Amino acid sequence: HARNPGRAAVAVWLVGVILAVGSAVKTFTVPYMLTAGGPGTATNTVSLYAFQESFQFMNVGVGATVNVTQMLLLMLVAVGVWLVLTVSRLRLRFAPGPSATNTGASAAGLVVVGLFTLLYVALLLYAATFRWPGFDPERGLGGAFEAYGRTLFNTFGQPLVVIWMLQVPMMYILGMALGYLRPLGKIGSDILLLVFLVLAIMPPEVLGMAWFMRLAQADLLNAAIPVHMTSFMALVVFKLFFDGVHERLQTDPEAMFVRDGLLASFAVALVVGVVLSLLSTNELYWPLIATTRREAMTVPVVMVQLSGAFAIEFNALLAYALRYVWIKLLVFLPLLLLGYLLVVDRLALVAGEAAASVGAGVDADFGDLNTDDDTPPAETSP
Repeated sequence: HARNPGRAAVAVWLVGVILAVGSAVKTFTVPYMLTAGGPGTATNTVSLYAFQESFQFMNVGVGATVNVTQMLLLMLVAVGVWLVLTVSRLRLRFAPGPSATNTGASAAGLVVVGLFTLLYVALLLYAATFRWPGFDPERGLGGAFEAYGRTLFNTFGQPLVVIWMLQVPMMYILGMALGYLRPLGKIGSDILLLVFLVLAIMPPEVLGMAWFMRLAQADLLNAAIPVHMTSFMALVVFKLFFDGVHERLQTDPEAMFVRDGLLASFAVALVVGVVLSLLSTNELYWPLIATTRREAMTVPVVMVQLSGAFAIEFNALLAYALRYVWIKLLVFLPLLLLGYLLVVDRLALVAGEAAASVGAGVDADFGDLNTDDDTPPAETSP
């Protein structure tokens, strides 16, 4: 048992702070769209500076140097997250049903569900009028999709194939191997986790000009296929989840891998896939440098071109953006709502030493080892 009830909360806070630093290193879209790094270099970021030197000013040497610096900073971020996860012994536990001791979280879940439902209904009613800028009432909903066509497929279709067929399965298998199977033991698996975290946190933009030149030579620049096959977030989630499964099977004599581990892990994998799919629709850096033909561009890239065209009317750009946001909300809002209600609300982050014996009593919801001490393990909702 963890004797410090705040350990899980502190560990989650530290991971959040470290990842915030890492996201600052990788920030590109917002400064590129709003200020282009200006005035002067006041709002420039590492990622934007590397892009400017490599692809705007063609200073390949400077761009490569910036990319190496970015890689070193991201390596430090990965090491920091790994240290927090290892020292705090964080793990995820899944409650198969509603818990009597989790009434506060259940009430919060009902509030969130209600707000999401109201927002979704309002969105449908607003979209049904077809009276916002750029919509032709006579063409209706079909006109919105007809206007996008190939661009929507490039934004949603191709990235989803990579995410659901490669990225999620790869991270799922790796998380299971490191968290549950542990072929090299607990220590060996933790060391391997560090290696894979360093590889997963590297975005394709840190490879910069090298990747660009190789794809250009292979005539693959307009393939519109993401080159990142790993996900830092997915690896961490699956590793923590299977750590929790391993502990439960070691401490709960009634636990079964198929019921308490495999089936629950599929639900977690679906939520992870939906989140990664949503994030992929906002990707700008790589599609911006890897697509030169209009039929291969994604929606964010087209919006960048429209924002840079001085002759374009503001209403046309606004309509394009509103349609994109509207479609994303219609697709992902109900999926995120179901994921929260059925999966996320039943997960808990636990920190501290795991229970060691198998024959003792087990808590009905989380499989905690019951002892004479009533102090619960440190846990917090993700």
